[in-house]
Amino acid sequence: MKLYYALLVGIFSISLLIPAFGHGTGIESSPFVNVNDRDVRVTVEHLTLDDNESNAKFFQIHAYDRINNEIIENTNFDIKLFNDDQVLTNDSFFEEDGILVLGVATTETGIFTFNIIINAEDQFGAITDLESVNEVSITEVTRHLQTIEEYPVEFRVKSYYDNIERFVYNENNHTAKIIIPFDWKEQNISHTGVVHAEIMFPQSFVDFLAPNYFGTANGIELFKSSIFIDDYSEEENRIVHFVLLKDHLRYIKTQMKSMDSELPNVLELVLNRGEEIKFPISALTISEEYQVDLSWDPKEIRPGIETKFIYTFRDTYDLAPIRDSDYTLTLLQNNKEIFSRTAYAKIGADFTDYTFSEQETGVTIARFSNISGSGQETEFAFIVLEAEKSDLVSIPVWIKDHAKWWAEGVFDDNTYADGIEYMINVGIIVIPVTQSGVENQDAVIPEWVKNTAGWWANDEIPDSAYVNAIQYLIKEGIITIA
Repeated sequence: MKLYYALLVGIFSISLLIPAFGHGTGIESSPFVNVNDRDVRVTVEHLTLDDNESNAKFFQIHAYDRINNEIIENTNFDIKLFNDDQVLTNDSFFEEDGILVLGVATTETGIFTFNIIINAEDQFGAITDLESVNEVSITEVTRHLQTIEEYPVEFRVKSYYDNIERFVYNENNHTAKIIIPFDWKEQNISHTGVVHAEIMFPQSFVDFLAPNYFGTANGIELFKSSIFIDDYSEEENRIVHFVLLKDHLRYIKTQMKSMDSELPNVLELVLNRGEEIKFPISALTISEEYQVDLSWDPKEIRPGIETKFIYTFRDTYDLAPIRDSDYTLTLLQNNKEIFSRTAYAKIGADFTDYTFSEQETGVTIARFSNISGSGQETEFAFIVLEAEKSDLVSIPVWIKDHAKWWAEGVFDDNTYADGIEYMINVGIIVIPVTQSGVENQDAVIPEWVKNTAGWWANDEIPDSAYVNAIQYLIKEGIITIA
């Protein structure tokens, strides 16, 4: 593999066309096409180099043979590269190992369109005049620091289409809004491959960490396929992607016109937190080659209750389940592994049962790795809730007589306390778990507790108020629990 800087030379011919599959997310892969009994996919990826002091953009390009599980070697790449109809390069490159890293001296952002013709010959045979069109999106990042309930939250917002005019997070209704300049004329839509934007925020920001989201564009509800959750690309961060294709844009325009509203000069994308879990939730691997669908039961995950995770592995080209797929499922909390299982999904789907302990609560990552032996992985983030505190299970009706007699002075404090203590210990009265204080024989029951008992006996206050009074006596050591 060598590094090439693009030059403006040459022309090329077209033989076999592969349309781009990806979504303008910085990496684009074509669908697999059978050529000489070989399933071939062409991938173009934008590389972010930490030591890049120039304004150049770098791209890695290769062709992959799925049947032989190899990058195709001895490959000649004929590449014509466009940005906003401007030709950036028209040149040929040869790579013995099949991996081309191309540097392009440009400061431009947006959609970079690669017209690629591949000719190669390796140990498995020849590839002749295979063309792929790949669109890769590049833009700058904007960051927005917002204090929410005294907690600083940094949002990173990225648009692959145009500069962001405005970003707003509304903590009252849990929505995030991106406003991007957009020309709704058909001429512009027809030349727009995809509009792609993303919002990144910490996974620790649980107020906006939901199993699913729904979105709108200029008030028009988006298709479910327009929103993707990515918990894999950045450690400890969630990225939610908006992906709008030409047909989506035309649909939004039609809906706006049907409401007799004047077409704006912006695209206003609003991300809403889903209040109700809708299964399955889906995530792509970073290569976009595989999709994982995940559900779990029960929907609210709590310690001590067995949770069944159900999942399906799919090929993103046709969304068919990938049969005979091996994989590893790992559950992580605070970057520490709490469970791992390597298994085999014969029909492309499988399940795993797991019971979280009382210490295993909070943000949890379900990582699916080495899917179908590919080395590809993806992740889902969800929240394990704290164990539900037991509500009052039972207070027999006749206990009200006991409380009433004490409130009226029929028997003294010690008799009352001894009676309540006995009934709790033998299970006649069941209350939420309460930590006992040090036994205090000399303690005096406060007058407000007696008043509470009397009011409860007369049905003037709810059971919970009486339970709170009993819990107070336990904490003070006036009543002790065996």
